[in-house]
Amino acid sequence: RRVLFRSEIMVVVLLIGLTVTLVSLSLQHDPDRLAELEARRFVALLEHAREESILTGRAIGIEVDEAEGRLRFLAPGEVWSPIEQDDVLHPRRFAQTVTVRLDLLEQDAARAEVASPRVIVVEAVGEISPFVLTLVGDADAFVVSMDEDQNLEIERRDAELG
Repeated sequence: RRVLFRSEIMVVVLLIGLTVTLVSLSLQHDPDRLAELEARRFVALLEHAREESILTGRAIGIEVDEAEGRLRFLAPGEVWSPIEQDDVLHPRRFAQTVTVRLDLLEQDAARAEVASPRVIVVEAVGEISPFVLTLVGDADAFVVSMDEDQNLEIERRDAELG
């Protein structure tokens, strides 16, 4: 009787594990869910870059390579140079099923001299250059932008409207 009870528990545990695995695999391959996760990750990284720039008193650049689906953090200098040896601000890739679009808004002449055209600049005082980053999944697009008070926002839209 005890052997049967233990084997029943093992079967139940096995079924629960299998179910959890299948659910997690289905979420990993959902382009809309991945686009949302990438938007949330980008906001968290940008907030971290803002805090880091305020603490160090140095600007940080964020380069978004739309074609390669890549994100790099840059340190200021004569020219922007990639930050490689940082636990958080290291080069990253967006999920392959996510399409990335970056629009930089109102880039003034002083900022354009320092940054390449595809760089979001986080100033030493924490101010972020205006931008709109759109991460498109299958049916949904997630738009990361800022309000007038420099608060980051994520808005869900239909992918066709982007």
